Amino acid sequence: MNWNEYPKSLANEFVRLEPLRTSHHLDLVKALLPDPEGWYQMMFGLTTPELLLREIHAAEKGFEERNVIAFAIRDLATNRLGGRTQFMKLDSENRHVEIGNTMVGPAFRRTHLNTNAKFLLLSEAFEVMKMNRVSFRVDEQNHRSRKAVERLGASYGGCLRAERILPDGRVRDYSFYCIVSNEWPQLKQQILEQSFK
Repeated sequence: MNWNEYPKSLANEFVRLEPLRTSHHLDLVKALLPDPEGWYQMMFGLTTPELLLREIHAAEKGFEERNVIAFAIRDLATNRLGGRTQFMKLDSENRHVEIGNTMVGPAFRRTHLNTNAKFLLLSEAFEVMKMNRVSFRVDEQNHRSRKAVERLGASYGGCLRAERILPDGRVRDYSFYCIVSNEWPQLKQQILEQSFK
């Protein structure tokens, strides 16, 4: 991959992934912090605007270290930010990247937003970055996120038990999923045949 191409925006007719910046902070606070199911508080300890700003700064630092490329997700129909996502754990030598730290605000859950964002990231990873594998880690208890990754066609690779102690004190197990490059053409067609609206 050519790191000098980044940061850049990725877009289709439904969403635009904008390089995550501090200027997105207040709009992301509005989109993400009303989290009635408490997932972002549980997984990331996100309870205040200041903590969300810390997450944005961590993503910017990760970009400087060349292992994170983070995006704000904009819904083009409403011109509102609906969440954030990122490439992480970039391994150019082995051509592997993980998609993670995805947060979608309650107003955009169960809409086209996440599917379109993941489609753009997968297209970039396999077609531009020339990755061999894209992986996802999902909290074992987060059934909605697991189903979303499975709908993309990612294969379940197992469970890593007691992977992390979360801010709320729970010891997390995570499910590992991945897509490899020779699977992408067929999965891409399947995703395109789904309705993104």
